[in-house]
Amino acid sequence: MQSKNILGGWFGEMVRNELVKPGPPAFTQLERTREMRGENLGYIVLHDTDGLMPEGEWGYRYWEALDQLRKNKVKHIVVVFPQIMENSVLNLVEVPNQIAKEIGYKNWLHFDKLDFDTYPQYGHPFADYWGIWVSKSCANPMDVNQSEQCCLTMGGCPTGQTYPPPRQTKLNERRNDLDPSLAYDVSEFGHLGYKSELGPPNLNQPIQNQYSGTWSMWQVSEDHHALAKFLADKVVQHIESSQN
Repeated sequence: MQSKNILGGWFGEMVRNELVKPGPPAFTQLERTREMRGENLGYIVLHDTDGLMPEGEWGYRYWEALDQLRKNKVKHIVVVFPQIMENSVLNLVEVPNQIAKEIGYKNWLHFDKLDFDTYPQYGHPFADYWGIWVSKSCANPMDVNQSEQCCLTMGGCPTGQTYPPPRQTKLNERRNDLDPSLAYDVSEFGHLGYKSELGPPNLNQPIQNQYSGTWSMWQVSEDHHALAKFLADKVVQHIESSQN
């Protein structure tokens, strides 16, 4: 494995978001934005520092790291979520959906041999869109007093609705966290490398510059003695370094 292909990725953060700044009355509150993938739950500032952020190969947002690996033409991506020491909804559902919306779910390594023990009925963790918590109701552009189902399908919908859904929150108000404009279609081969203006997506193969390899999640080693020793060593190292 080449060192250039070992990258650190961070989720969206709450400190410095892209702001929507319309005319008066000026809108100044921090809000979730589509540019930060609709997320504000991650926190990129390093612990035990005065607000420093990671640099170099550890300074990527997770979608930037995936995009760099795509550009590096890697054949397989392993996603490691080191905050998890036991299987939970985070590494079994949430992270896979966040990764799939960027590079696709049909190139998930296990998509051809589904796991119905871990994912009953479905065999896989992938939702139609992420985040699943947003509203699915959008104002009708021809009649704002009427609502309709939002289009949450990459490439647009047969009804003529565009994707992504337009912002529903007024420009002079903080964007509602449930605004459908924050949702991403979890598509077959992902958003990275795809440009809607160049044509519709292909459901059966990557097109344009979408990621053409495979990917999988790192398998958590639950209750492993080596993991306990590793963590204990890190705690001791931290305590000793802080005393110097």
